[in-house]
Amino acid sequence: MSVILRDDSNATATLLEGAGYALGDVSGSVSLDEGGAPHVVGALTIPLPADAELLELLDPRQHRRVRIDVTRERVDGFGSITSRSFDLGLREADIDEAAATMQLRLESDEALAMDDVLLADEPVSMHAYQGSIRSLVDAVLARIGAALEPGAPDPSIQTTSDATNLMTNPSAETSLANAAAAFVTLTRSNAWAAAGAGAWSFQLAAPFGADNYLEIGGNDTAHRLGMRAGGTYTVAGTIRQTGAVGSAVASARTIRVVGRDQTGTPVQIGQSAAAPDAAGVTRVSLTFTIPDGYQGSSIRWYHGGTSGTVWWDALSLREVRDAEDADPTDTVYFDGATADSTDYEYAWAGTAGESASTRLALVDRPVASLWWEPGRSAWEFLSPIVQAAGLRLFCDEARDWRLVDGAGYVAPGMTQLTQGVHLTSARTSVSRDGDWFDAALVRYRWRQSDGTQAERIDWYAEPGYTRARTFDIAAPYPGPGRARYKVTRAEGLGRTATVEAPLDLAIVPSQALRLTLPDIPELFGLTRSVEHDLDTFTSRIESRGLTDVPPGAWVLVDPALVWNDAPPALVWADATPDDSTIFD
Repeated sequence: MSVILRDDSNATATLLEGAGYALGDVSGSVSLDEGGAPHVVGALTIPLPADAELLELLDPRQHRRVRIDVTRERVDGFGSITSRSFDLGLREADIDEAAATMQLRLESDEALAMDDVLLADEPVSMHAYQGSIRSLVDAVLARIGAALEPGAPDPSIQTTSDATNLMTNPSAETSLANAAAAFVTLTRSNAWAAAGAGAWSFQLAAPFGADNYLEIGGNDTAHRLGMRAGGTYTVAGTIRQTGAVGSAVASARTIRVVGRDQTGTPVQIGQSAAAPDAAGVTRVSLTFTIPDGYQGSSIRWYHGGTSGTVWWDALSLREVRDAEDADPTDTVYFDGATADSTDYEYAWAGTAGESASTRLALVDRPVASLWWEPGRSAWEFLSPIVQAAGLRLFCDEARDWRLVDGAGYVAPGMTQLTQGVHLTSARTSVSRDGDWFDAALVRYRWRQSDGTQAERIDWYAEPGYTRARTFDIAAPYPGPGRARYKVTRAEGLGRTATVEAPLDLAIVPSQALRLTLPDIPELFGLTRSVEHDLDTFTSRIESRGLTDVPPGAWVLVDPALVWNDAPPALVWADATPDDSTIFD
């Protein structure tokens, strides 16, 4: 039965200000595009408001919002009335005096993330969120009062960097070598360890209340542990207490860096925050710079209390050679005995347990990608990171933000369109030009903190590839992945269909699409974009990933079907392994 569209299908708009201002019946269109940013775009024509107050309120500079309400009634054998609302931001308002109309351009909230440019004097570190890409996105979206809808995926985007732990004997693994102590009894304890099997144990000695500390590698009469004047370093250690030890001096339960200035006078260079004066385990850290001209420097690990025992373990000292290559949260301990992983390889620089150690990055995910540079918008900051992870970030017309698998995400529902039943027009094409390619090279270019230009390349190709595309991205390199993401997204764009049907408000991008057209096999793929025409009350749909599907293939079966209900005509040989998952 052909679809009949009733005359009372209509579209209205309301300015969402105060109690709301009705803008009357509207014409124009609303488009949703899975590859677009913003994801939803509205182009409306409304009658020119006679109310001067309303006309003044329709000012996009004042962050106005407009809701479009669309109602459709049709008869398709069952009869249905559906409606859908689009809550969009007003971006532009033009007046046509002769026609007595206004043209409004509306967009979903990606536009707000594009407006949100970081205003700062220095780059802002976002490394605290690298264990979860969702936490990173949420931290950025919070600036515009938004948050992600719950769900998966949520991969780590942990950055990687080569590093050297300059501490010798960093966890008392084999002896008390290279260590000295002041006003404490120093032992190697196997009762507890933050790393390895042992830790430095501090038992307070008289005079109680004095500065009681451990020092490794010597005192500040010279630069110790490979440090140098003018160098910047991050030092960290893990402290354990079985109870309160008191705070007799200001250095209690801290790390302190001391040095000798140009005159040879001892000077404190820096001191960390103190661990809580209570039972527990705390990681303490400090970043410091040794002033130019200083003659010596060393590090002290303090007890500084009035009673009790404390343990220090997992001591770490790393030089920060370039601020842009520094992860301020990277205080995780390592030494040459740390087990190799998919990200890192570890080694001792000399004698095991009594020398510096190295960490070699095996995966290229630069620290610079999580420094948010002043002048870059929230969207410019997030997009390279999200796409390198193979994900897609978008906001729908209900202002719901979603982070989904960029290649595998399929929106709920299925659109089934048949020539002569649902479709009013259809055009299919196959092309190796345009949007299709099977190899990609992504070139990242950005300015580093020292003012120099940096460039990194990410590329990916399918086996036997025949057409490559290049893309230039003005952003720090976020690690490999974006080139593969682009190829995966493009592989279904060679064969496409553009069809038109009576208005169907249930159609959304990334939705399963089934097309039945004369003279060719049935086509199955995904909706790439949809434009709802509010003048003619029709929907224009563009597809991607179309494949021919033989009659009887499992992929054409209702997804709610279970194994025992499968009709005998289904052909196993025409199904793919993934298709079998539609059965319980």
